[in-house]
Amino acid sequence: MDALKFGGNVVTVGMIPQPVPALNSYALLGKGLMIHGMPVDGRDGLQEVIAFIDALGLKPVIHQTFVYDNAKRAYEEHYDSDLFGKIVVEVASR
Repeated sequence: MDALKFGGNVVTVGMIPQPVPALNSYALLGKGLMIHGMPVDGRDGLQEVIAFIDALGLKPVIHQTFVYDNAKRAYEEHYDSDLFGKIVVEVASR
């Protein structure tokens, strides 16, 4: 919540983890934040998520990118580092 600007959005995509994480309601209300839940149920749900992300212009934070031949190292990086963002494994060239 601290990283969000005033009037920012929190979006949860897919299932909510159990147990549900605690929310700081003072930060939520004090900054005028909005929470959006987006269930993903098959292909139609995934298309809806993609459209939502595109409409908001959201870009994922990439921690590191690996070529497919280094996929094992990518898996290890996931557990061995102070991860912030996504780990990408390229499976085909563009």
